[in-house]
Amino acid sequence: MQRLALFDLDDTLVDRRLAFSAWAAEFAGERRLGNEAAGWLIAADRQGAAPRDQFFREVRERFGLAEAPEELWAAYRARMPELVRCDPKVLDGLSQLWASSWPPNGVVWCRPAGDG
Repeated sequence: MQRLALFDLDDTLVDRRLAFSAWAAEFAGERRLGNEAAGWLIAADRQGAAPRDQFFREVRERFGLAEAPEELWAAYRARMPELVRCDPKVLDGLSQLWASSWPPNGVVWCRPAGDG
């Protein structure tokens, strides 16, 4: 019998909230959006549940940004993977699973356009 361990990536294997908070602070700082901006971005994100196209339309409108929502989204998609970290204990646990014939696999929920 084949063994298989399935895990969700966001906030299970990696800390998406921490990465998103770092992105929000960086985004707000680079654009000098003010002290409250990062908090607004975090709330508007709804822990990743807000559709990205809608989210970036709201971001553009809220802060009066010149960039198109698609440009903001593309920059976000490029930057977020650089901000995501995996705890060494998680990596060690995955290695132990693999060594004991339980190959770990990530399960990702996202909308068709790579919404994450």
